[in-house]
Amino acid sequence: MTKKRELVSLVSLLLLGFGLLAGCKTTGAPRQTTKTPGTTETTKADVTTETTEAAGASETKEAGGDMKAVEGVLVSAAGVFVSTFAGSKPDWEGFDDGPGAWEGGFADGPGDKAEFAAPAGLALDAEGNLYVADVHNHRIRKITPQGVVRSLAGSSRSGYVDGLGDMARFDRPSGIALDKEGNLYVTDEYNHRIRKIAPWGGVRTLAGDGKTGEEAGGFADGPIGGARFDKPFGIAIDKTGNLYVGDVHNHRIRKITPQGVVSTLAGSGESGYADGPESAAQFYFISGIAVDKAGNLYVADNWNHRIRKITPQGVVSTLAGSGETGKDGCGYADGPKEKARFCFPSGIAVDKAGNLYVADFGNNRIRTITPQGEVGTLAGSGGAGVDEDGFVGGGHADGPGNYAEFDGPSGLAFDAEGNLYVTDRKNHRIRKIEMRD
Repeated sequence: MTKKRELVSLVSLLLLGFGLLAGCKTTGAPRQTTKTPGTTETTKADVTTETTEAAGASETKEAGGDMKAVEGVLVSAAGVFVSTFAGSKPDWEGFDDGPGAWEGGFADGPGDKAEFAAPAGLALDAEGNLYVADVHNHRIRKITPQGVVRSLAGSSRSGYVDGLGDMARFDRPSGIALDKEGNLYVTDEYNHRIRKIAPWGGVRTLAGDGKTGEEAGGFADGPIGGARFDKPFGIAIDKTGNLYVGDVHNHRIRKITPQGVVSTLAGSGESGYADGPESAAQFYFISGIAVDKAGNLYVADNWNHRIRKITPQGVVSTLAGSGETGKDGCGYADGPKEKARFCFPSGIAVDKAGNLYVADFGNNRIRTITPQGEVGTLAGSGGAGVDEDGFVGGGHADGPGNYAEFDGPSGLAFDAEGNLYVTDRKNHRIRKIEMRD
């Protein structure tokens, strides 16, 4: 197996840099002065650190004194607060699922008692319930607005079975989207299928013939029963019910119509970086996908370290990001879109005003992109230090945006009040970002 394939397996294709980041899980002492590219200097005056009883929170940082806003951020960092919504330190760890061991746990119940294992995709319904693709538990979890967690579908054993609730089986479900009728759509990554979960809990296969063994994966457009995917990951739905899927190993964006036809919207099928129309464009391991009101798609182009835009006609352009492809292309810089840098960007979300939010997995930060193309940092201090490969070490701390810490932020979703939820993969928690005036 090549190193690239090992990375893909290790992160469950969410962030293919996860294997490289796995050794960076450290939390250091608070730094007294923070000065990052594209930010103003912020002195941590009168900062206190204390243990809290918040759901799964290990640390909360409260900042006193004046905090200057980060340049390009849509709201002042002083008005951003990060908390832990659900998830706690697992009671057990160490299952080996491919190269490298993953920590994680499984428990339903109140938010501060619940446990996850590398959660990825997120979706929210009109009542404020949160749905989570709990990758290494092979389950879809539901979290009420009060923070109570339960399993909606799937079981602890990976596999492929359609059925009701815990009778169904998935193999590393990763992305998740919700339609107006309350149906959930799940990218079942290692089964190479798109699954559908009805509001009453029934699971069935929507698209993909899957296959197993040496024939697993593949590429084919056409009717849903005969279409083939190769480790689908991100998924989004537009206002007319079309689904869009990030087909990771095919390096394509696939479209599934309500009539059940699968086609390729963009991507040549070869890994690389190229803007242009449909089949001329190239991607390098697609992660998160989001769609705006006008039908434009936004793609976290993981190994190109860029955010790409696809028009409804299939024309691909680069919205933000620069640098080389692969591990050596990682970087961190805020500012104009052509100078901004990301490190294995993962999840992506669009707010009502058209601003983009990006889970910058390798930088352990949540980034923002305005409609004018200015890139800023909304939350995340980046953790402690940089390892020998140049990756930022992660941590777990709640508190104001500039001082909060993440460890592998992944999926993103907004609620009706404008709060942003984040799957913090290597912390095995769901975080909540409130943007206060």
